[in-house]
Amino acid sequence: MIQLKTVLTLVATAALAACTTLGPNYQAPAANAPAAYRAAAPVAGAELQRDWWLMFNDAQLNALEAQALQASPTLAAAAARIERARAVFGATKADVLPRVDVGANAGGLRTSAKATTTPVLNGHPVTFEGETFGLSASIGWELDLWGRVKRQSESAQAQLDATTLDAAAARVALTADVAAAYWQWRALADETVALQRVRDSRAKAFQVAQTRFDAGSSTTQDLERVRAELAAADADVTDLPRRQALLANQIAALTGQAAAELKLTAVPLAAPPQVRTGLPSELLQRRPDLAQSLAQLHAATAQ
Repeated sequence: MIQLKTVLTLVATAALAACTTLGPNYQAPAANAPAAYRAAAPVAGAELQRDWWLMFNDAQLNALEAQALQASPTLAAAAARIERARAVFGATKADVLPRVDVGANAGGLRTSAKATTTPVLNGHPVTFEGETFGLSASIGWELDLWGRVKRQSESAQAQLDATTLDAAAARVALTADVAAAYWQWRALADETVALQRVRDSRAKAFQVAQTRFDAGSSTTQDLERVRAELAAADADVTDLPRRQALLANQIAALTGQAAAELKLTAVPLAAPPQVRTGLPSELLQRRPDLAQSLAQLHAATAQ
C-alpha cells in the first residue's frame, strides 16, 4: 500500500511539473518597422544567394573567394566552436533519456585437492574446475520535475544556433573583404589609364603656359598654377602602383598566400548584377550578426 502511494505521489508531481517550467519562455523582440518606405520601390532582380559573388561571373574573383574560404583560420576556429556546441547540445539531449548501464564479468573456478574444505566422496577428495560468468544491468532516469533539463537543452540549442550564425557572419565578412579589395584593385587598374590621360593633358597645358610665359603674354602666377596642376597629376600617377600593391597584399593575406605568388589580371570592369531588394527591415533580418545576437538572447533567457 505504501509503495502504491509513493508511485501515485510521483505521478501527480510529474503531472504538475509538466505545467511548470523554470524561467520565462523566450519571445523574439518585436521590430516596429513600417510596411512600406518612401525612398524607392523594390527593384526586380535575382535573389541574393549564399555564394553571392558568383553572380558577377568573374572567374578570378571566384578563385580568390574559394581560396580564402579554404585557408581562413577564422573559419576553421568557427567550425571548431560549432562542433563543441553540438557536443554540448547532444549531452543535454541525452539527459532527458533513460540511462542504461550494463556490466559483464567472467572468471575461472578451481578447487585444490589439498584444501581443507575440499569435499570427500568415497574417501577421495573431489576437485572442481570451471568458468563463471556474470551480467548486470541498471536503468536510471532523471525526472525533469521543474523543466531544468528542458531549459538546459533549449539554451544549448540556442547557443548552437548562435555559434553557427557567428560562423556565417565570419564567412560573410571574409568574402566581403576579399571582394571589396579585389574590386578596388580592378578600379585602380582602370583609374591608371584615366589618370595617365589627365597627366598627359596637364603636361601639354604646361608646355603652352611655358610658351606664353616666355613670350611675355602670361604672368609667373599663371605658369606656377599650371606647374602645380602637373605636379599633382604626376603624384597621382606615381602613387597608383603603391596603392595597387597594398590592395594586392591585402588580397594575398585574405586568401592565405604570399604576395609574390598572387597573380591578378586587370580586365575592364563590367556592370554589376541587379539584385532584388526588399524592405530595409527584411535586409536587416538577413544579417547573421543580428540573428546571432537574437540566438544569444534566447540562450540567456533559457538559462
